[in-house]
Amino acid sequence: MNQIGPSKLNRMTIAAAVVAFMTAGVSGFAPTPSVPPLSGNSDSLYHLGWSEMTTGSEMWSEGGNYLVSGEVVFADQTVLSGGAYQLLPGSGSQVPGPPIELLTGNLYLRTPAPSRAGIISTFAVHGATPESEIVFTCSNRRGLTELNQCTGVAVDLSEPQIMEVVRADVNGIARLSKIMPATESPRPIIFQALEASSCRVSNPVVCTFE
Repeated sequence: MNQIGPSKLNRMTIAAAVVAFMTAGVSGFAPTPSVPPLSGNSDSLYHLGWSEMTTGSEMWSEGGNYLVSGEVVFADQTVLSGGAYQLLPGSGSQVPGPPIELLTGNLYLRTPAPSRAGIISTFAVHGATPESEIVFTCSNRRGLTELNQCTGVAVDLSEPQIMEVVRADVNGIARLSKIMPATESPRPIIFQALEASSCRVSNPVVCTFE
């Protein structure tokens, strides 16, 4: 699956997760508005998003997804062939309630879980080309660093460091497990992933490991 959008897939599982995008400096992110059905059967991979202004609101019938107040949040609702899903109205003050977008052609980097120092944290990228190489990068500062061999494409990091290169699986998911070291004064770290073969860049994720 080399893009996020309608695709013919065999078995069905429903997975819900939240990706919080920073409000500034998100490069290569161009949502395409569309309106999938609110409930029912589907053979598509939908990415549904809205603005949520209440901390701790739960949005989905599958799993508990909790938001950061004031952020624009996109939730991945994976609906494969033969399965049903239900979009809940959520709680709190979603604005409005909720608009739905089908997002296509982007890499999605999830917030590492758990985000704690000294134990294994797992980073996951969705929407990659199956079996492609995904480069996980990080930096302590925002900036724009153009990628070699990808004219006009940049990561939102200043002096990015390569954490590791991971091969995506057949479903276009790349996972990296790392132990982030503890420090006396934890500082936010910015993470971003890129797919070298397509010059696609993920959303940046900011995390502090304490």
